[in-house]
Amino acid sequence: MATDPLTETSVFGISLKAETLPGSPSPKQDTILGSVVIPFHTGKPVVVLRERLQEQIDTLPTSYRFLTKQRWPLQLNQEEYLPFKHLINNEGVICIQHHHDNKRVGIITTEGRALGFVFLSDLNLKVSHLRKAINFQLTDVQEFWNNSWVFLDNNSWPLSTKQEEDITVLEVLYNSQVQVQFGRRGGSPKHKVATPILKKDNSFSPPAKIQKVQSSGSSSSEDAICYTQPHTMAPLQSITEADSPTKTNSQSAKQILISYVRAEASEYALDLKAELENLNLSVYLDVQEYFVAVTGRTA
Repeated sequence: MATDPLTETSVFGISLKAETLPGSPSPKQDTILGSVVIPFHTGKPVVVLRERLQEQIDTLPTSYRFLTKQRWPLQLNQEEYLPFKHLINNEGVICIQHHHDNKRVGIITTEGRALGFVFLSDLNLKVSHLRKAINFQLTDVQEFWNNSWVFLDNNSWPLSTKQEEDITVLEVLYNSQVQVQFGRRGGSPKHKVATPILKKDNSFSPPAKIQKVQSSGSSSSEDAICYTQPHTMAPLQSITEADSPTKTNSQSAKQILISYVRAEASEYALDLKAELENLNLSVYLDVQEYFVAVTGRTA
């Protein structure tokens, strides 16, 4: 900062702070956007500083927020109350940062490997909403395809499906990240009979092949799989001793391929596979698993 800030026109540097977490293995350098000249700045609110930046700096982000000298983010509705002298650090620099309407939540494994991030409208949403956001926004991350993963809380304790409906994202968030562990979540237990079918929900459009799977020969629209409510599978008709030997042997030799398009359908496909395997049917899940099975037989 040049000259006496109390009586003279002053000049301050404007720096765009990189969006990195403390302790990041590859911290990014801040970007100097230019400088701003303001006369008699003492006591002027931050909202005045924003106006001067719009006038004097061409490379401002479309949406940004100010940071205090301690690097604390400032909300837009606080700018008219706080004198902008609280933003100036010891080097005479004012820091700003990109601002997003939605919150960014990073996803990391227990080994510390980053898998990506998702946008959430509110960190007070339930963890089950975060799972849906991951399935919808990170469709190209193969680790999430089979849905055999769980969230860990801040004690590294795994969350059950029921707990995901009760706990908020903020409760498992640390440094803008949540931790997941793979291989801890599967289909319905084999000894447990599924509850009745949920009614159809049109907020998602399930693939046609999944919708056509029905229980006990019913053709009602209630047989469609629901994507937005807690998932249950309809009980499938068991193969009993009353069936003829020919029928039993024929069914046990059949191979079934379950194909789906959307990542959020994976949990339902896995549960369906588990139920069919209980009936001694040979079931393959999607193209990758079917390809591996065929290759193994022809090798």
